[in-house]
Amino acid sequence: MHAYQYKGYDSSGKPVNGEMLAASVDEVERKMMHQQVTLVLVKPTKMKSEGSGKGGFSLTGPKRRGGRRIPDGEGAAILANLSTMVNAGVPFVEALDAIASVAKKPAVLTGIEEMKAHIVEGQSLAVALRSATVLFPELVSDMVRAAEEGSSLASALSSAASYLNRNAELRRKVKNAMLYPAVMLSVSFLTILVLVVFVMPKFADVFLKMHADIPITTRLMLDLGNLIRGKPWMCLGGFIVGIFALKLALRNEGVAKVFGLAAQKIPGIGDLLKKLSLSRALQSISALISGNVPIVQALEHGAKVSGDRALRQAISNSILMVQQGSSLSEAFGKAKAFPPILIQMIGVGERTGKLAPMLATCAAQMEEETDARLKSLVAVLEPLMIVVMGILVGTITVSIITPIYSAVQHIK
Repeated sequence: MHAYQYKGYDSSGKPVNGEMLAASVDEVERKMMHQQVTLVLVKPTKMKSEGSGKGGFSLTGPKRRGGRRIPDGEGAAILANLSTMVNAGVPFVEALDAIASVAKKPAVLTGIEEMKAHIVEGQSLAVALRSATVLFPELVSDMVRAAEEGSSLASALSSAASYLNRNAELRRKVKNAMLYPAVMLSVSFLTILVLVVFVMPKFADVFLKMHADIPITTRLMLDLGNLIRGKPWMCLGGFIVGIFALKLALRNEGVAKVFGLAAQKIPGIGDLLKKLSLSRALQSISALISGNVPIVQALEHGAKVSGDRALRQAISNSILMVQQGSSLSEAFGKAKAFPPILIQMIGVGERTGKLAPMLATCAAQMEEETDARLKSLVAVLEPLMIVVMGILVGTITVSIITPIYSAVQHIK
């Protein structure tokens, strides 16, 4: 017989821990399952984890690793499966093994292995979730940390899955709305490229033989076409480098701020971007508060995920006021970034004790408004893109016709 230390949650979601004499880890899991306890850790009592806090649990978390996170929809599916298995009493490590057995992406397997390693070392479940940066955002670990302090673990995982699903749905709507303009822009670019590279050079010899007066626009297009035809790989490489340079520039705080301010001043688009940012922030705050996360921490996350610098600053200022004893509605009322109707609804939620559901309702309403505005914007962009494409093609056509007309005049 060996002594094993275990940690888990009972059927009501309360944390349970202790030691047990058993022949193996499997025996411990069977005994605790009969007691309706969901285990997240089983280890020999002599085994100590490195860098863990008191009792093997650390709230500071492991060193985070880089890597691109999987889409929110896939992360939501993983959390939903974990919630179902935990609710059925399956030990957390076994639940992770079950998900890993059907995972197809290497990133998912890597994230699950990192989680298992931290749990086996004695880290808390919240810390293990935080270590899997390729699977989940920090919001998930904070919701689970609150669950570890007394609420239901399965409910916290389910709420986090719902949040990620809503976030994925909002991104899908934005991508679908931008699909038509992107296709039109690509078609316009390819059309102009074909005209400049293959059509315009065929008229160059004709212009020279006819001693036509070549306008500056025609000369520029001929030079561009000759450059692309003569050095195609260099031009392609320059185009790719330019795209990467733009991405790197947008990561700079100052450049991103300038682009953000410019985008917000575009009629129709600016208000849409603000509503998207506010909806994203409210979703995060609502999900965390409903998971019993302190409101200050929820606001910090809301500011972080908003993506809008003005909104982030407004929420940060509100945090200071809340810490000084103000209500959330009073704090938001001091900032111009929040619409008056939102402040009134938050006030009602605070008075009725239903702040989290009220924030979720506000976020859902803003999502509906955003969806409607996106559809309206696309409806305006469709004819606008056609007009722009016509102007560009017309400019090239005129650049071809003008020298011919000039040569005909000389012949006369």
